[in-house]
Amino acid sequence: LIIPLTEAAPMVEIKYDISGVLRYTIEGVWYTQGLASDTITVQPDPQLYLKYFHSRDVFSDDPFTAEVEHPVPFHLGVLIENRG
Repeated sequence: LIIPLTEAAPMVEIKYDISGVLRYTIEGVWYTQGLASDTITVQPDPQLYLKYFHSRDVFSDDPFTAEVEHPVPFHLGVLIENRG
């Protein structure tokens, strides 16, 4: 699993050539195997900006009274903008 940093593709997708080496031991003997190279494409991370809004009047329990008022459901909305 390869998880790139945000800086790997800050604004546009970028292609990288990658490869590696696998090293392991069996009964104390070290083995090394080169891995085939490949090209991966790193996409930019989303940069999400959220703006919440709700009904102007929201009703619930008044903490300054002894009587317990039940909450009234209200609408909650969110605008999501990807600036990435």
